[in-house]
Amino acid sequence: MGLKVNTKYGQVEVSNRVIADIVGNAVADVFGVVGLAANHSFRDNLMGLLNKANYQKGVQIRQVKGEIEVEVSVVVGFGMKISEIGKNVQDRIKYNLELMLSVSPSIVNVVVQDVKLIDD
Repeated sequence: MGLKVNTKYGQVEVSNRVIADIVGNAVADVFGVVGLAANHSFRDNLMGLLNKANYQKGVQIRQVKGEIEVEVSVVVGFGMKISEIGKNVQDRIKYNLELMLSVSPSIVNVVVQDVKLIDD
């Protein structure tokens, strides 16, 4: 299932994988986020932080009543204000989806899976 965007020239269909990549790239740029964490299975969680090719494992995209809901699992830096990082993640996801797809998610849930000490 994907997102269908109507334009004056026709319809553009965007897969959930592309949406997850947009979300993952947005999250990776937020100060205080160490990385995305897998939220699908115990085995994935053992692998640690996700690389760019696997962002979709840390992002869930749902469509409910024609609206997009996003859930993202992140790892944040130790000593950072988690609530502020979560708000920044939500804002960045919303901004990037509006900018790239002209769609505003109805819900953006941020799950902090772990806290890591950031090496200098």
